[in-house]
Formats: sequence, structure tokens, C-alpha cells
Amino acid sequence: FETNLFIDDVIFDRVKTLYNKKDDLNLNPEETVLLEKFYDEFIANGIGLKGEERETFKKNKVEFSKINDVIRNNMVNHGRQLHLYLTADEAHRLEGIPADVVEKYREKAKGDKDAPEGGYKIPMVPPPLPVYVYAKDRSLREEVVRLGNKKCAEGEFDNHAVYRKNLEFKYEAARLLGYENHADYVLKTSQRMTDDYKEVLAFLESNARSYYAAATEFYDELKTFAKEKDGIDQLQVWDRLYYITKYREEKIGFDDEAVRPYFELNNVLGGAFTHAEKLYNVRFEKAEAGKYETVHEDSNVYEVFDNETGKIRALYYANFFSNEDKRTGAWMEDLRAGGLYQGKQAIPIIVNEMNLQKPSQGNPTLLTADEVTTLFHEMGHALHGMLSNGVYPQLSGTNVSWDYVEMPSQINECWAFKPEVLTTYARHHETGEAIPAELVEKLQELEKFDARWQGLRQTQFGLYDMTYHSMNPADITSFKELERAIDDRYPIDAVEKMADSTAMLLTFGHLIEDYAAGYYVYKWGDSLVADIRTAFEKAEKNGEGCYPETLCRNFKENMIAPGGTLPSALMLENYKNQAGCYENKGFDSSAMFKAAGIPVIR
Repeated sequence: FETNLFIDDVIFDRVKTLYNKKDDLNLNPEETVLLEKFYDEFIANGIGLKGEERETFKKNKVEFSKINDVIRNNMVNHGRQLHLYLTADEAHRLEGIPADVVEKYREKAKGDKDAPEGGYKIPMVPPPLPVYVYAKDRSLREEVVRLGNKKCAEGEFDNHAVYRKNLEFKYEAARLLGYENHADYVLKTSQRMTDDYKEVLAFLESNARSYYAAATEFYDELKTFAKEKDGIDQLQVWDRLYYITKYREEKIGFDDEAVRPYFELNNVLGGAFTHAEKLYNVRFEKAEAGKYETVHEDSNVYEVFDNETGKIRALYYANFFSNEDKRTGAWMEDLRAGGLYQGKQAIPIIVNEMNLQKPSQGNPTLLTADEVTTLFHEMGHALHGMLSNGVYPQLSGTNVSWDYVEMPSQINECWAFKPEVLTTYARHHETGEAIPAELVEKLQELEKFDARWQGLRQTQFGLYDMTYHSMNPADITSFKELERAIDDRYPIDAVEKMADSTAMLLTFGHLIEDYAAGYYVYKWGDSLVADIRTAFEKAEKNGEGCYPETLCRNFKENMIAPGGTLPSALMLENYKNQAGCYENKGFDSSAMFKAAGIPVIR
């Protein structure tokens, strides 16, 4: 349907007529942006092609859509089939894994007729992180990693051929439209903060070099630690998270199991709501059962109110538990963006999804520190979707340039473990006692400790993505070899490469649509967050607390509410001007925008 819409000459002629007269139509700025966006979308989707080229482009897009469905379904369906059984006599192999997780594995086995009597079932969906992180049995960690490594790499759910088709379709479509490759097409047609894919590659390479020394140092320390702790001569893939966790415990005294009792899901969600109220002046109220339709019994619906007007601003759906029909990961999406529908302004309907293990009956859902951060991250996206003031859905909420879209989520993470914020949700699920001060201190240290390796890892994923999408797929002989070649440019990883490892691409769902030639936005977003965060931290040091009123209003009005109605670089500059950022010479991202050819507005 969409393919036919954007190559419909009758519809485009009407758009073009308005576009050619836009200077005489007395349009307001938002209407001008909307008209230009519609016009650009038609151009980017093939309206300029004629005859055989148009038919080829049309066929390509339809087949591309079908291929993407196959890729997604393979991920879900193969994930359902992969699991590991343990007998009751093998319970000792689960030593180190939290008791509530072990109980969940026992329950999974009870519901599976093929599972051993009184045994355990470890599913691969969601990925069994508790095994990677906590299992003392090294052979169990290896079994689970090797089993997960098979996902979408073999048999009827093998994604090699369909992902190659995905890359070929994108490349051919870009070439038909006159672009060098898919990355060139994406950056030049989607109003990003830079339109040069080579600049993005240079940005990622620069990031990698910046992280390299610290990451190398970290992994050298990790190898020494594993050798001294357990006599491990060579770290393997299945050792990485286990020894990072143990090293973290010893180096900074952080133990995820020590904080989990203070991170009960409902309390954390309540803390995220309180944070949103202080930052954005909105409040969340749980809707009465049955008032709104849901698609799953685990969904909860909240009405979001603007405290200034008292009016409902959005509906928020929270669906945090894994099930067999859900893809892996965590995400936000809008079921309906805010804006005009049939002549009336409609509120946005926003969803947050996660893949937490649903606890046994009567037990609480206790989150790890990483899961708390993820919840705050996805809530940041949700708030972005809820709080836009735009008139039109196409320019509302997260409909912004893609290299800006991660900023609201990443900045939201920055509040998750602030002492002032922890007081709103971090209390023991049994006793109600506040999280101890020593654990609060450990949470502050956690971010810096993990940044050394996580920063390079995210940058490498961005390099995978941009490399895949800036190449002619015909030149890619092997997905695995291409990813290995990128890893070998920054060979800090202490772990031995598995001979039978598979390419990350095969199960990397982000790269089939919006994040194709766009995964770099996570690191680009980090650079934007650095500027925004500095202003808040300066205010906090001056005794204004986590939520200085003037700065909160500035952030909401300049960075969130405009949605896609203004250029992203302009929104950031407006915020920085009002926040007084240019008074501090060491605090200025203007060079990044100048390098991208974006005018700096002051």
C-alpha cells in the first residue's frame, strides 16, 4: 500500500502543486516543514523514476517488506525452539544463579511435556542472561552460549540468505535513485544532522580510538583477574559477563544481587513516573481495569495528565514481561502519534515493551541495575512521544531526525541512580527500608566502571551497521568475516573468538528497518547528552537539586515539545543558549555541527 501511495502521480501532482507555491501560501513554519517533508518523502520513495525503473523499484520495495517479515519471524520462531533441559540431579549446575530465576526454570519444565521429571528448562527467549552472568558452572555457560549461537544460523530459520536479500534490495533501491549505497541514501533523504555517511564512519572510528586505550586496559585487568581467581588461562565468550560481574564486585564492591531486592518492578516504575512529574510536570494514573482495550493480560494502561492544564495528555501502555510471541529486547512505539485525526487533535497512545522474566506466582519482579537503566531509557522515548506540541502526527513526538531520536532516552537514564531519585523507588521489597547509602555510592561508580568496555562495544556495533550499508552486498563474502575484520581493527577483546561463532547481523533486528545505517545514533546521542547533562549537573552542584525549574522548562520546551517541527541542531542550540552553556568555554558541541556542515545558531 505504502509503495503504491508514494509512486502515485495523481497524489504527487497535488503535493507538488502546493510545494511549488509554498512561498505564496502564507504557511506557518510547522506547515512549511510538513509540506517539505511530504514532498521529500515522495522523492525518496521513487516518484521521480519512470517506466521500467519505477516498476523495478516498486517490485523491490514489496519484496523487501516480505523479506523483513521472514527475518523477524525467524528470530521469534527459532527462539521458541531453542532451550536447554537439565535433570533434577543436575541442579548443582545452576549454582550461583538467583533462586527466583532457578524457580522459573523449574516452572518452565513443569509446563513442558518433553522436559525431564522434576528438572529445569532454560529457554533462549529472552536470552538467558542469568546463566551468562551468575552460573559458576563454566560448562553450563558454554552450553548455553553455543546453543544461543545457533539462532537463525542454521536450518529452516537460517537468516543468512534472507539478510543478504535485505542488503541487496536496499542497495539496489539506493542505486536506482542515484545514491552511492543505502547509507548514502538514508543520510541524504531523512533530514539527519549530517548527510555524509563517510563522516559518520569517521565519527565512529574516532569514538573507537578514544575508547581503545581504556578498553584495552580494562580487558588486561579482566584477564589477570580471571587467572588469579580461577586459573583461567584464556577467557572464552562464555566467560566475559561472568568475570566482568565478579571483577566489578571486587573492584568497586558492586553486587547486582545486593541491589535487586531494592529494585522491585512496580516501585521502579513508580519512581520513573515521579521523575517524569518533576522533569516534565506530568502525572501518571493507572486506568481502571477494562476502561481501555489491551492486547495482553500483562499490559497495564496509565492515563498521563498535564499538571498545568489538568487535561489528559496521553495513554501509556506498559508491557514488561516476556512471552513466546514477543521479539527480544526492549523498545517504545507509538500506537498513535499525537496530532490531527479527521480534523480533531488526538492524544498519543504510547507503548513500552521489555522482556523481563515473569516471576513465579506470588513472587516479586526484582530488577538488575541494567534493567532499571533500560526501563528509564525506554520511558525517555515514551515521554518524548507523549509530550510533543505538534499539530501533525508526522512531526509529533519521536518523528525527529534519527540521529536525535536516542537523546531523550539516553538523557533520561542519567537520573536513574541519582540519590535524590533513588529515594523515590529504591526500597526493600519485603521490609520497605530505603537502599543503604553504601549501595547508592556503588551505583554512582557503576557507570564509569562499565563505560570502558561498553562504549567501545556500542561503537563497534555502529561500525558493523554502517559498514554493511555502505558496501555493495556483492562484495561481502561472509557476514562473520566482515564483523571479525572490524573487531580486529580494535583487538581489545580478551576473549577467544569461537571458531563456530556466527554473525551478529543474523539476529540483530534493529538493522532491518529504522536503525539500518542508523545504529550510530546511540553514540551520536551520547555526544548530545553530554552537553545537556552538563548544564543539569552544574545546577545540581550549585544546590538547585536534580530538577532546577528553569532548566527543566527549557529542556522540555526546546528539546522535547517541538518534536520534528524544528531542525534538531537548532533545538539543541536554543537549549544551550538559554542554559548559558556558552559561558563555559569547555562546554560546546558547536565543532561537531560545523564539521557536519550545520550552521551554528546563537
